[in-house]
Amino acid sequence: MRDVPRTAPARRFAGLGVLLLGAISLLGASHAWSEGISISRAQWSDSRNRLYVFGSATPDSNVAVVNAYNDSQVLGSDDASSRSGSWFVRVSQPSPPPCRIRATQSDGQFAELEVRAASADCSPKAPGGGKESPIADAGPDQTLTLAQGQSSIQVTLDGSGSSDADGSVAAYNWSGSPNPADVQNPTVILGQGTHSFSLVVTDNEGASSGQDTVRITVNPAPVPNDPPVADAGPDQTLTLAQGQSSIQATLD
Repeated sequence: MRDVPRTAPARRFAGLGVLLLGAISLLGASHAWSEGISISRAQWSDSRNRLYVFGSATPDSNVAVVNAYNDSQVLGSDDASSRSGSWFVRVSQPSPPPCRIRATQSDGQFAELEVRAASADCSPKAPGGGKESPIADAGPDQTLTLAQGQSSIQVTLDGSGSSDADGSVAAYNWSGSPNPADVQNPTVILGQGTHSFSLVVTDNEGASSGQDTVRITVNPAPVPNDPPVADAGPDQTLTLAQGQSSIQATLD
């Protein structure tokens, strides 16, 4: 029976330990690099009117952050760290502040998270937009009459009744002839006849309303009413006949 050096088992165990540690290290690294994208925190600050978003993604990938309920609102982007995969986006004065955000990395993987301490004005508040379109109101129909000698009259259109239930009206778009200015209450100069003007409004998130139309009727000046002229006829001189005490006279 051969003598076996007593150090061999220790060497074998040490070698096995190195292999195990290496395997564990590789497994850990593999897990970290294949984890994909996540959002660890989305925090709103009312005092600074600012959104902070933190997360991790596949290292070296680009991460784009949008409003989860309105993906046309791009909030920002960042490149994930080549070592840790961490990323960070800070957004100042987003309009509107989001209620929920979505982060998407270069390969299309994405994650969503509700904004913590979200602004009371955050919008939209539900999937599918949860967004109500604004309503255009071109004002009541008007009937006006030209004064004597007038051929035209100045008319003020009224779009102040337009509204947006979950935002604000940001733009007014009038059309007609003559073409009004695109402001809330434009003025136009109109002659005799019937004139129609249409209004479409856009809200602070870019959504447009349907069209509302107002009709303006301008009547001609009334025909002058001259006072009548009285004619009592010519003066008459009559002579009583012999024996007459009175005579019949015809007024004309």
